[in-house]
Amino acid sequence: MAEYSSIRFEHPNYQPMTLPDIDGKEHQFHFNTQLLGDRIAISALEIKDGEHHGYKFEVIGYNPEEDTLELYQLLVDKMRRGLMQRHLKVNKYGLGIAEPDIVRARIGYDLENPDGGPLLVIDGKEISWNEFGRMLMTFEGFQFRMEIYDITEER
Repeated sequence: MAEYSSIRFEHPNYQPMTLPDIDGKEHQFHFNTQLLGDRIAISALEIKDGEHHGYKFEVIGYNPEEDTLELYQLLVDKMRRGLMQRHLKVNKYGLGIAEPDIVRARIGYDLENPDGGPLLVIDGKEISWNEFGRMLMTFEGFQFRMEIYDITEER
């Protein structure tokens, strides 16, 4: 891509990193860098048992010819912020939504669901659509707003 776009680009090789979450549990991340024409994306993927499961963070830079170390540091800061948030808690009904009733999740695909339904990744945990629906039942009669945005954004 760099040659095709006439961009001077050196592919960085970031070493895996382990960071703790809000409960002190450690999560191991591997990094992936992609040149996207005139942009660069750096992703951090949580690795469990040699496979990607759980957390995923990503940032985009708009000048791939500049040093990517600053973009990498933005990603690490974003990872630390994300790991310090808690959206799920255990209550008398099992796993539920934590205070202040805000859930941030990444949408995935549930390979174990014969209907191919969505899978949500919340706090690094894979939650089926049915399990998430059960969590919502504690809010019966309430309203909610769903907002969908790119993985590179923070809200």
